[in-house]
Amino acid sequence: MLQLKQLLTFSLIFSFLTSYAQKGGEQLGKEILTDSTSTFFFPIRGDANENSKIGNNKISNILVYDFITEEQRLLFPKDSFYVISSWRYREVSQFLTYIKNWIFMCAVPQQDVWTENCSHTMMFACDRKGNQLRQLTDASENCVDMSIYEKQGFVLLKMQVDKNKNGCINFKDDEFYYKRVNLKDLEVRKNIILPK
Repeated sequence: MLQLKQLLTFSLIFSFLTSYAQKGGEQLGKEILTDSTSTFFFPIRGDANENSKIGNNKISNILVYDFITEEQRLLFPKDSFYVISSWRYREVSQFLTYIKNWIFMCAVPQQDVWTENCSHTMMFACDRKGNQLRQLTDASENCVDMSIYEKQGFVLLKMQVDKNKNGCINFKDDEFYYKRVNLKDLEVRKNIILPK
């Protein structure tokens, strides 16, 4: 009986999600179980604009699906960011980093996708149910690495500075600092910088 109920639930989910995937140039990627008691993340690949040159390898948002309540919502505001594969992985399917109760992910503002030789990678985190989404860095910075210190209760984000203040962060910007983010509550602590 339980298997039949699970099969019916999964069939309903699949039929709904396939209809969503037909819209525009967007497609739903493979589901990712982020919370075993209730939640799937579905990467939305491509772009709602059918004429977009983005292609299906870019993740334009994440559909958060609660398989208990059957509620669904977008993780990010529509048309705001592209979620990208972090520096730790080459596969786009592995774009989430799980640490304790949090999921960390990198994203770039959509307007920056077309800016050549510029990078404004931002770090976001949310809980495993897709709630409490927090922007940990801003668009004037470029997050280039993350070191995890789980036993000590924090992560270090290595940040690249727009040294020449031209609005474009690239290889010419050779100044870095670190942000410490507490894993208990995602509080961003005082920057770690080279004394002047």
